Amino acid sequence: MKNLNKYIIIPLISSLFLLNGCKDALDLDPFNSLPEESVVNETYARQLVNGVYEQMQVIGYYGKDYQVVGEVTGDNVKITSANSNRYLNEFRFLWNPSLSNQLNTWTALYKTIYATNIIINELPNQESLSAYKGEAYFLRALAHFDAAKRFSRPYTN
Repeated sequence: MKNLNKYIIIPLISSLFLLNGCKDALDLDPFNSLPEESVVNETYARQLVNGVYEQMQVIGYYGKDYQVVGEVTGDNVKITSANSNRYLNEFRFLWNPSLSNQLNTWTALYKTIYATNIIINELPNQESLSAYKGEAYFLRALAHFDAAKRFSRPYTN
């Protein structure tokens, strides 16, 4: 019984000391980040909207995939082994949410929507900022429209 207590009590006490320390040392903010309330203001409004445009240029959205898949599903493109059989599933209308092209487009669309929501909800309501908010409303609507065009089922009667 004494050996059993020695094997249980010593690790239990040592784990209490090890797991209890360093609470404040681990709760650090990154040195290269700014708090949201100091960035979302009139000074940085143009940069915030430019960040939304930058997000729309990624490969999954207007950078490549969104436009190419639209052409591949039409009759303008023929997929052959000469072009490495990329977008073959989309050409055959085999839509799978786990395909990288579809997943990248979905992620890029909703990152764009998230960024515009921050501008719309957090930017102060001032007359000088109404143009930036208007751009954010338009870009959010465009992203929702693009998501509906890409991911909704076609209408059939």
